[in-house]
Amino acid sequence: MSEYSPETLQLPEGLQAFLEETGLPVPPVPLELLDSFDAMSARWFATDAGPEPEPLRFLSDAAALFKARLFKDRGFAGYGLAGHPFGTPYVIWALAVKTLEFAVSLPWGAAYGDPEAERRELAAAFRIFEACQAARPAEGKLAVLIGSNGIEWSLSTSRSALSGDDLDGLLTALENEAASADPAAAGAWLAV
Repeated sequence: MSEYSPETLQLPEGLQAFLEETGLPVPPVPLELLDSFDAMSARWFATDAGPEPEPLRFLSDAAALFKARLFKDRGFAGYGLAGHPFGTPYVIWALAVKTLEFAVSLPWGAAYGDPEAERRELAAAFRIFEACQAARPAEGKLAVLIGSNGIEWSLSTSRSALSGDDLDGLLTALENEAASADPAAAGAWLAV
C-alpha cells in the first residue's frame, strides 16, 4: 500500500490536527483531490460542500452520498468521522473518480473497541481501494462499500452488470472484466 505520511505531504489546513487528534491515517486520495480538501465541519473534510454524512450501512447509502455532491470531472473525496456524539463514531472515507465510487464506513474509537484492530481494518480497506482503483473499468461504474457488515459492490459495464457481498467475488469480477476488456491481460491480473 502506498501509505501517505503527514510528514511528506502538505495537508490542508486543519486536516493535520484532525488526524493527530483522532489517530486516523492519511487516506490514499489522489493528490489533486487532497489539495482541494476543506474543513466542512470539525469532523468532516471534503472536496466540496454537502451535508456531513451519517454512517453508511448499504451501497445505496454510499450512492446517495455521492449523488448529493456537486463534483464534476475532477472527482470527489471526503474523510472524517460521523455518527451521534454519544454513540460509536464511524470513520467515513468516500472517493469518486472517473468510473469508481468507493466508500468506507467503519467503527472508530469505540468504547470497547480495539484501536489496533480498527487501524488494521481501515488499512485493509485502503488496500482494497488501491486494487479497485488499479482495475476500475474503462467504462461503466464500479461501486464499493466496506462497512461494519462487510463489503458490498456492484460492477456495471456495457458487457455485464454484477454485484455481490464478498471480496473474492469482487476480485473475480475485476479480473474477468480486465480479461474481457483486454484478452492479452488475462492471467496477468494481480490479486490483493
